[in-house]
Amino acid sequence: MKAIHKILGVIWILISILTAYYIVSTAMAEISAGTPEDATIFWPIIIFIFLPILFGLALFGYYSIKEEYN
Repeated sequence: MKAIHKILGVIWILISILTAYYIVSTAMAEISAGTPEDATIFWPIIIFIFLPILFGLALFGYYSIKEEYN
């Protein structure tokens, strides 16, 4: 069971990093593309909401790797 926790911890960290990269890169592309003002309002809100959630997911994965849930 400990091995499953560690594997899932790594997966959760990777998912959070890749999702954060995707959200930030998409936001940069949308804002710099000169789209309407809706993009300049929409993407900072999305980043503000989802980055703390992704940080929590990465922290959960870190604790899972360190076996804090035993």
